[in-house]
Amino acid sequence: MVMKIININFYLKLENSCICNKVNALKIQINGF
Repeated sequence: MVMKIININFYLKLENSCICNKVNALKIQINGF
């Protein structure tokens, strides 16, 4: 049970970092233009 919670938290952190990376990539593209 504890491992599942840890895995979910880890997955959410990965999701959030992926979203942040996409947002940063968009900002770079917009600034590039």
